[in-house]
Amino acid sequence: MKKIYLTERKKAQALLPEETLKIILAIIGIGLLVLLAVLLYNLFSKRNDLAQAEANINYITNIINRMSEELDKTDGSGIKTETYVLLNPNGWGVSSWPVSVGGKEKKPNACLNWRGCICFCEINWFSKVPFSDESASHLKSCNQLNVCREIRQDELLVEPNPIEISRLVKKDSAKELEITLEKQEDETTKLKIGAVSKK
Repeated sequence: MKKIYLTERKKAQALLPEETLKIILAIIGIGLLVLLAVLLYNLFSKRNDLAQAEANINYITNIINRMSEELDKTDGSGIKTETYVLLNPNGWGVSSWPVSVGGKEKKPNACLNWRGCICFCEINWFSKVPFSDESASHLKSCNQLNVCREIRQDELLVEPNPIEISRLVKKDSAKELEITLEKQEDETTKLKIGAVSKK
């Protein structure tokens, strides 16, 4: 009886490295599948976010152009205001450029040839620049993933800059923008985009 017990024990020990290798390979295979799934999700998520940002910025620039045409038809000064609700893409922000970074006017690479622009940019928390102002961090983030449009108004202001679209999925997580275009007596125009505070 003791001989049988020793023989079974030796067989179990002989299979142990082989079984261990199979388990390790299975764990590595599952890990690679999970990594591939995450990468594919991020790829399609980024495309979807870019499409949503593109749709938002096109709609906003259409509002600005329509208000500008209406103001051009008037004599003298005037003000036009419209609102627009931002729902997506979550974790992005709308901002105006140029901004002052370290005493110099800076803007994203997509806007370098324009006097001013508005951009939808992904707010990447991993690109925060340590010990610098918020504008430097946002510029770095905005150079990575953005959708920008040229703005030809004489003055451009987005407040706060950037207006962030919340990552949290809540019933009231939408941001309402108030877009105001003002034509002054001297024919200069001032554009202001602000977040409407909910009461």
